[in-house]
Parts: sequence; C-alpha cells; structure tokens
Amino acid sequence: MSAQRNLARIVKLAVGSALVMGLVAAGWAHADINQAGTTAANFLSIGSGARTLGMGGAILGFNDDVAGGAWNTAALAWTNGTQMVLSHAGLDDGSSQEWLGVAGRFGRSRTTWMVSGLYQGSGTIEGRDDSNVSTGALSVSSFAFGAHVAHQVTEQFGVGLAAKGVSEQLGDVSGLGMTFDAGATFRTGNLGFGLAGQNIGGQMRYSG
Repeated sequence: MSAQRNLARIVKLAVGSALVMGLVAAGWAHADINQAGTTAANFLSIGSGARTLGMGGAILGFNDDVAGGAWNTAALAWTNGTQMVLSHAGLDDGSSQEWLGVAGRFGRSRTTWMVSGLYQGSGTIEGRDDSNVSTGALSVSSFAFGAHVAHQVTEQFGVGLAAKGVSEQLGDVSGLGMTFDAGATFRTGNLGFGLAGQNIGGQMRYSG
C-alpha cells in the first residue's frame, strides 16, 4: 500500500509540475520588439542529435541513451555501462551541427555522468558596410561544452542537472558564457513522463 501511495504522489507531482510549467511558458511566450537583442546563443534552442532532431524531440519523457540526455538530462539515469554518441545533422538554414556525448556510471551507484560537445557552423557570410561595400567574409560558429549528472532515485523516477559553457564567434566578435539545464523523468512500463528546463539563467559577455 505504501508503494502505491508513493507512486500516486510522484504522478501527482509530475502532472502538477507539468501544468505549472505549461502555464508559465504560455505567459512568457510572446513576441515583443522591446526584447530584441536581449538573448544570445540561440543555437542552443535547436537541440542536438540527428535522431532526436528527426523525431522533433519526442523522446523527452522516455529514453535511456546518451542522445536523450541532451534534451532531458534526467534520461541519463537509465544509462547502462559506458556509451558514446557522435552525430552530424544538416539544418534548414544551411548550417551543420556536430554533437558528441560520452556517458557512464560512477562505479556501481545509480548516478550517471556525461560530458558533451556541440558545434554548429554556419560557414561564412559576406560583410557589408553602410554604403553596401563588401568588407570581406565573416566566419560564423558556435560551440557548447556540457557536464551532466543524473541520479536514478527509484526504479521509476530520475533527476538530472547540467552546466554548459558556451562560445560564439562572428567575425572579430566573440562571446563567452554559461547556462544550466535541469530535468526529471518518471516511467512505468511503456509509459514515460519528462519535465525539462534548458538553458536556464546564465549570461553571455561579448568582446570586440
């Protein structure tokens, strides 16, 4: 009976958290010209991993491999042994994305680690001044390095945290910053629920 109560409590918490986050996101999801230029490292919002990109991120609540950890770091809690994933994806805007993830367990514990690297290159673009005179080609690239930790609290429930260092390069201008991810996953049988927050907080500083 105690196990059933705990299960019901976890389900209620997961559903309640999902509803709260949905309401908060709905309140913030609006276009405002006054917010232009206030965000950075937008390449992080695309996601990573060719398989998951092709599925539109549909594995958020039910995955047990390294690729899923890029979308919901709590998914790493079910990773067995040491795994490595290397993926290449061509994006709609003509840029390319390379993603590498390596994960494993801390001994025989229920805690899993992962390190990841994400590179997105947009090639070169032609620069123009105020008189529309060419100023030469500019290279555009972005990179993020992540350190992830996930823990399997019970057989059905896992949580995870991640920190990411971010770098952007646009010609002579470069930016450095840091951001964070958090996630939770609950699964029973063939049913899974996922709750994830990506690129939370942090700040980018540009030079040049």
